[in-house]
Amino acid sequence: MFKYLALTLVVLLSACAGPNTEPVDLTGYWETNGDSEISMSATVTNGVLSIMWVDDSMRGLYWEGTVPATVMAGDIFVSEADVEALRVSIVGSLDETKEFTYADNRLSYDLSIMGVTQTLYLEKVEQ
Repeated sequence: MFKYLALTLVVLLSACAGPNTEPVDLTGYWETNGDSEISMSATVTNGVLSIMWVDDSMRGLYWEGTVPATVMAGDIFVSEADVEALRVSIVGSLDETKEFTYADNRLSYDLSIMGVTQTLYLEKVEQ
């Protein structure tokens, strides 16, 4: 009897140790980490995701669009661009939508420049 109870307990504890299924609030400040040659920062506030190119000599808007209030680990969401805001940015994306993934506590998205596509990862920075 004891071994069946112990086996049941192990199975239940294993199920509880699975991936985090709690909703995540993306609100805050995000940055690319040192692994990327491209530096970008992002803010998420009031349902808007803004991503900026960050360089020693310039800072410019790359993306501004919608973002869900909460996501779950592994979620993929489509951000609808604020085309008016991007239209006036020299370094702004020309896309009307952009796909983002939230996984491993990072936001990721594809950036294409001159026919070369790279996946960038933003990590939330505590402020």
